[in-house]
Amino acid sequence: MIEALQDLYARYALGLDGADFDLVARCFAADATYEVDGVYSARGKDAIMDRIRSRWHAGRTHLTCNTLFDREDGGVIRGRATFAVLDEHAAVLACGEYDDRVVLGPEGEWVFASRRISYRATGDDDGRGGDMDKLGLGVDEVLTTTRAVRKRLDFDRPVELGVIRECLEVALQAPSGSNKQSWHFVVVRDEQRRARVAEVYRKAFADYEASPLNSGRLFADDAERHAAQGKVFGSAAYLAQHLHRVPCLLVPVAAGRADQLTSAHRQANYWGGIIPAVWSFMLAARERGLGTSWTTMHLRYEQEVADILEIPYADYTQAALVPVAYTLGTDFRPGPRQPLDDVLHLNRW
Repeated sequence: MIEALQDLYARYALGLDGADFDLVARCFAADATYEVDGVYSARGKDAIMDRIRSRWHAGRTHLTCNTLFDREDGGVIRGRATFAVLDEHAAVLACGEYDDRVVLGPEGEWVFASRRISYRATGDDDGRGGDMDKLGLGVDEVLTTTRAVRKRLDFDRPVELGVIRECLEVALQAPSGSNKQSWHFVVVRDEQRRARVAEVYRKAFADYEASPLNSGRLFADDAERHAAQGKVFGSAAYLAQHLHRVPCLLVPVAAGRADQLTSAHRQANYWGGIIPAVWSFMLAARERGLGTSWTTMHLRYEQEVADILEIPYADYTQAALVPVAYTLGTDFRPGPRQPLDDVLHLNRW
């Protein structure tokens, strides 16, 4: 029996390595469940295979080891194993654990009734390093094509904690006034907390929609810009409607209360200590195939979000809320902008 169970794990890995999706499909019961890091789940073989096909990458090798099998009631076997995913150069892209329930299928083969995948790390063992998949963009291309992505976010693909940590390691190299580094970053992947934050966000968006500052109402005397603003508003409304589906939210936080700063100098110093770091995060995310969008909509109800995320409101100020997800395609172009000469001043105004 042990050999037959080990064959199941081998079929799964070899099927993934060789893009033999029929072989992979044989590994699952018709009504199987599939969960990744508590962020994504699918039920039924067809839904599971759709997911696996959408995430498949050529040149990867899946290794499985440390398998342990225990009998449970009803002829169910609990299988646990460690896995690693290697790239074409044999560098470790990710590692983690499988926690499975295995049953005999109608053809007499062992199949997964459920599979739960938990990533222990991506890159180095502590999840901090190693190169995640990168697009290989040049510096200027990253700077000019990091767009506010809303309608092209992949809501169904989990964002690994390891890639978020990579982007934050880049962000920590940003400058800050007097090198205080008084920043914190709240990464929200929990589904229930994301849903609660999204409810507050939608309440704030309803206020915004009714206000004269609604982006769709701006530049009414300029037909071309007004049309562009209508698209901006439609995109923002789409994000508000679907924010709960975004797999990861980043809330950057700065020490102190910004609303207690009374001078422009102190305000500039304060925001200059957090905004460059967040933008660096967004640039790093772009290079790794992730889409982001800078939004401050929820700050109308900042304290409510602070309560949801257990941020000490009296001592810390939220700077933004950044949705983070892999993008549907990676082909982004520079956006339309005013001519440089309209805003450039040499030596004097």
